[in-house]
Amino acid sequence: MFNTDVFLEVEDYFLRSLKDLDWKFPNTEECLERYARLIAAEIVDGKIKPFDGCVIMREIHASLDYPQHLSNWISLYWAGDDLYWEGEELTTEYLDKQIVQEAKRFLSGETFIFPENDNEQSLFLEVEESENFFSKLWRKLF
Repeated sequence: MFNTDVFLEVEDYFLRSLKDLDWKFPNTEECLERYARLIAAEIVDGKIKPFDGCVIMREIHASLDYPQHLSNWISLYWAGDDLYWEGEELTTEYLDKQIVQEAKRFLSGETFIFPENDNEQSLFLEVEESENFFSKLWRKLF
């Protein structure tokens, strides 16, 4: 059984130690931003499956009240979700590649700007030439 008195005592000592060291406990936003960088790095390094990482990034995006620099994770999440709703026999290889690409973009600090028109679209997305589900989906999304 969890003893709350012990927890409160440990918390008190912990907070005092931070104060003694003149360290500041990061706020929730800072923690979530750091966690997002960790998840993105794990996606790139192959430590977690790309779509599993995408689900976490979508949750971080929502928890931070939907900041623009994390907006692509929602589109990637719904693209993955659409795989199951469409009933298509598809692999997730292309989506995984897009998720890894987004993780690299995020880690580099590059800001993604949604294209204003079809002519700008090719500057931001590499869409496969074949008319498969993903290329149709990406054209619809952007």
